[in-house]
Amino acid sequence: SGIPRERLPQRLVPLFANFPDTVVPESFAVKPEILNFGPETKVEIKFTSMNKKQTSPVEEVNHQPVKAITNNSEPTASEVRSLDEYDTNEIMAAFRAEIRGARDMREEDLLREVTRRLGFARLGKNIRSDLKGHLRAAIRRQIVAREGDYVMSATPQFAQYDDESLLKLLASIMRPAHEYDRDDVVRMISDHLGFAQPTNAIRDRMKSIFNSAIRRGMLSYQGQRISRNT
Repeated sequence: SGIPRERLPQRLVPLFANFPDTVVPESFAVKPEILNFGPETKVEIKFTSMNKKQTSPVEEVNHQPVKAITNNSEPTASEVRSLDEYDTNEIMAAFRAEIRGARDMREEDLLREVTRRLGFARLGKNIRSDLKGHLRAAIRRQIVAREGDYVMSATPQFAQYDDESLLKLLASIMRPAHEYDRDDVVRMISDHLGFAQPTNAIRDRMKSIFNSAIRRGMLSYQGQRISRNT
């Protein structure tokens, strides 16, 4: 619906000289006194086809999809990696970070917190299934302990690992007859057990473990270089 152009107030006629239709929408046919145009005012009206889909300026820039901006500091689903792309040691570190210092937790709560730490918005069926497998690995590595329906930290400190456990881990991580720098082995063991980085306490403890392994004939050494005997 609209108003025929010839019925427009005279002051508005020049403004609609190039209007594509002979009928002006009622929304344009306002009273002249509302427009408050001075005698020298220049007015330019651009008409857009009503059938054309309107897009926002953000959508028109390079025709690229716009990433939603949220107040949540956590990564969005499009920013995180697939769980399969995470290294197992990274996931172990997530379990250690979430269980350390926490009171007894239900398994579901721990899985949900680890999911969030890894950057996923929710604990879906596939992620839950995968993380349950990683939880079993975390229990084998004595990162997490289980009592009934609850889980808790098994080893908040590296010092809580006994010598025999660390010697077995040393033998499993080092390939036979392959030379390693001692610092590299310390880092490998630290990563395997979910610690963010080797601390001085971890390095000191591992010196003792290296010496014990050398005395038992498990390792050979030359300066800082060590190798596992076959």
